[in-house]
Amino acid sequence: MDEWIRVREAADLLGTSVQCVYTRIRKNHLTAISIIDPERRAMFVLAQQVTDLCDSARQLESGDWITIGEAAEIIGIQRSGVNRRLKAGKFTALRTYKLAGATPTGVYLSRQEVEAQRASKLFRPLPSLPDLSPAEIGYMAAIIDGEGCIGIYRRKRGDRRSDGHAIRITITNTDRRLIDWIHERFGGVTWTDNRDRQACPERWKPSHIWASHNAAACQILTLVLPHLVIKGAQARLALAFREHIEEEKRLAPRRVEPAELQWRREQIARLHRLNRRGRLPSEPAP
Repeated sequence: MDEWIRVREAADLLGTSVQCVYTRIRKNHLTAISIIDPERRAMFVLAQQVTDLCDSARQLESGDWITIGEAAEIIGIQRSGVNRRLKAGKFTALRTYKLAGATPTGVYLSRQEVEAQRASKLFRPLPSLPDLSPAEIGYMAAIIDGEGCIGIYRRKRGDRRSDGHAIRITITNTDRRLIDWIHERFGGVTWTDNRDRQACPERWKPSHIWASHNAAACQILTLVLPHLVIKGAQARLALAFREHIEEEKRLAPRRVEPAELQWRREQIARLHRLNRRGRLPSEPAP
């Protein structure tokens, strides 16, 4: 049979006020029952739950536990990413609140597990950019304006619930020195496209391509955005799209609704119109 104790006794054990215990009851952090005796009405809570809260608080003080925000900084991802991994059972969570005062319930993660996930290939942090001079940042913005392309691309996932979408910056040039300069300072991937040269080797040089994707691409766009002249609208649209996608993953990580897919298609179409080259479509005859 469960053992029940009065709210006053629970407050004394937790080292907090009676009002704080009632707050925990209203938030369903403690199970309570109300008993009306001949003299007055009394509220009781489960003794085991109070004991567990005390043990958690002592464990928090004695162990190496960190908040979700600290875990996000260590791994190099957003807080929403840590929450998704927590729901998936990738972390051991300690849920508690401080003994003194009405501090809201907090979630703490084991620093050892967070460090292990940082070292894992599945959770590589976003590489930080080197210390770049204003001239280098401005030059990169000029390259993106003149030679780059900012796009949103659909990634097929086979039998999974829906296709994904990725932000990508690409820069193409026939001079390998430019691509190497970008790769050295901004990371990303590079490759060489010889299709035009194979078709007509005496007329075409090989094209060297640099690309950056998703969070790394958005990091670069945020850095160069104040200096962009031609592609500022594309960069702002791509950054807003990425922010929206991350928020959707946090709110509904398991399913993408049809309305959300339609919104994504509209944003991709907007970006395609901004990137359109060549002649404008002819106006219909009056």
